[in-house]
Formats: sequence, C-alpha cells, structure tokens
Amino acid sequence: MAKQKNLLTLLTGIAMGAAASFLSKEENREKTKKVILNAASSAKKAKAKYDANPDKFKKEALAKGKKIAKKAVKRARA
Repeated sequence: MAKQKNLLTLLTGIAMGAAASFLSKEENREKTKKVILNAASSAKKAKAKYDANPDKFKKEALAKGKKIAKKAVKRARA
C-alpha cells in the first residue's frame, strides 16, 4: 500500500509540474480557458437535452459511443 501511495504522489507531482510549465505562458492559459468554456457549454447543452427527453438522450449517447468504439477498434487493427 505504501508503494502505491508513493507512486501516486510521484505521478501527481509530475502532472502538477507539467501543468505549471504549460500554464506559465499567457497564450496557453487562453487556450485552456477556451477549451474549458467550450466543455462547459457542451455539458449545459447535453444536460438540457437530457432533461427534455432522457430516453432519447440515452439512446443517442449509446449509439454515439458504439460508433466511436468501432472507429477505435478499426484504427487499432490498422
């Protein structure tokens, strides 16, 4: 258990260092901000769509997931 905790601490430190390095430039902070705002907007749209018709949303999400999975398998085999 202790070894796993140390590994997690190491990985967290590496990730935080990489993030700090990436976000040290103003240009990268702006790009990150745009991506976050876009993701938040998409999440709000998805929630509204789900609230309007949960069953339809679930079916569409399942179909989209299957399509993406097939594409990933096809790429992996290529």
